[in-house]
Amino acid sequence: MTSKREYVKTMRKRYGAASGRKERSDLLDELVNVAGYTRKHAISLMNQRTPRKPTSRGKRTGRPRAYRHCLAAVEVLWETLDYCCAQRLHPQLVPLAETLARHGELELPREVREELALISRATLARRLRELPRRKPKPLLSGQHPSRLLKSQVPVDRYRWNEHRPGALEVDLVEHSGGRAGGHHAYTLSVVDVVSAWSHRRAVMGKSQAAVQEALTALLRAWPTHVWALHSDNGNEFLSAHLIRHCEATGIAYHRSRPYRKNDNAHVEQKNRQLVREIVGYERIDTPTGLQWLNRIYDVLFVELRRRVGGIHVGASSTSGGGDACVAISKAPCTSLRASSSPRPSR
Repeated sequence: MTSKREYVKTMRKRYGAASGRKERSDLLDELVNVAGYTRKHAISLMNQRTPRKPTSRGKRTGRPRAYRHCLAAVEVLWETLDYCCAQRLHPQLVPLAETLARHGELELPREVREELALISRATLARRLRELPRRKPKPLLSGQHPSRLLKSQVPVDRYRWNEHRPGALEVDLVEHSGGRAGGHHAYTLSVVDVVSAWSHRRAVMGKSQAAVQEALTALLRAWPTHVWALHSDNGNEFLSAHLIRHCEATGIAYHRSRPYRKNDNAHVEQKNRQLVREIVGYERIDTPTGLQWLNRIYDVLFVELRRRVGGIHVGASSTSGGGDACVAISKAPCTSLRASSSPRPSR
């Protein structure tokens, strides 16, 4: 290999000293025959300048890195604040370092304290990117609880010609006054899709426990045997409390299709008629307002029991040679008296 390089070096000198094209072509033919190179490679070797010998250089030192003395303290402070961002860590560097130094958790020489006070937020962010984050990564959780509960509650609807009383729809109506923030009251509305018997109870907030307690009280006082319960997909209803209660009492519990309010049409109609048109849209967020709301519903319940006005119930008819829907007026009390599954009087 060394002899070939020496031969190429000698040929390069002869090629550079050649006077004409014919002489250079003969030199290329000789190089191709002797060294075994292709002609293009031989031309590139002949036109190549003499390579420079590599010079030995020492390691570049450059200027010393700024804020190198405080990096160990920054790492301790960063870990203390649970690896927060530089924007939140920067104003707390000096106060937190002094606090840890007073309790013996950090050594704080004068040079380190000065660098902590002088370092900028941008430089701190660059230094934090270089530091290892020892915070353990959160483990991937299994199935989300809400998905597990939804898988236990089937999607279903009542038949349009359902005739057995005790098929209930439930819903919540909020009294936030247009401001969703904070704690405010909700109205739990329950209606029988067959007899249109309905009742309401106000609760503070929509926690699953509070909604379950109010719903259990309403179901306990229901005049007929409750055999089915239908709700929307809200988390206040899709809870383990309500699922266990329905399983223990033999109630078939199912939910609406997502984003289909018509699946809960009966209770939505009562929300408009017996909640919004009477109570309105004002915000109720005090215990006094909650008691006032429940007193209104108690009085309203008594008046509805005395009401003689009917409701419209769909019925099938074959008059005129085809199927048609005829509206028949029935009062809730009349429907309950005519039902075959009343609950025994308590």
